[in-house]
Amino acid sequence: RNLALGILFDRPSVSRAEISRITGLTRTTISGIVSELIRAGLVHEVGLGKSRGGKSPILLSLIPDSRSVIGLDLAYDNFSGAVVDLRGNIHHRAETPVRGRDGDAALASVYELLDELVPAARQPLVGIGVETLQWFAVVLMASAALSLFVALTSALQERRYDLALLRGDPSDGLPGVP
Repeated sequence: RNLALGILFDRPSVSRAEISRITGLTRTTISGIVSELIRAGLVHEVGLGKSRGGKSPILLSLIPDSRSVIGLDLAYDNFSGAVVDLRGNIHHRAETPVRGRDGDAALASVYELLDELVPAARQPLVGIGVETLQWFAVVLMASAALSLFVALTSALQERRYDLALLRGDPSDGLPGVP
């Protein structure tokens, strides 16, 4: 399922046969996975592709606005976030200054941000991506950022929001999810 979804994320449209060729999975397996994704409302058929001799393949495409994701950027002096669809299109942005806040006060800022972003989601939320500081000027800042991430992870998993928490690096190529 994840292999097929990855291919659908990477292309505007693709046939079942092409997914089968790329993944090495049988066409029967891919048809089952695609049927499941269609029933889940993540994928739809968008037309016919070019034939390589024989029947024209039915093209599939990800439905970008079928789910929402929240991306957070927890920078040194400003926390920002956005609600994005599965193609990374931003539907709502929010930010809050955090200069001088640390520990519980910084975590409270994250909650304020999420309290604005969660209701702004147009579709079911599938998770929260969190980007923390990339370059630390001092070891203390690194320690504080790590402590905040651990506290946020625990808090989000244990209470308040029933969502997955993903820590990402913008260089990993996930569109619109920090």
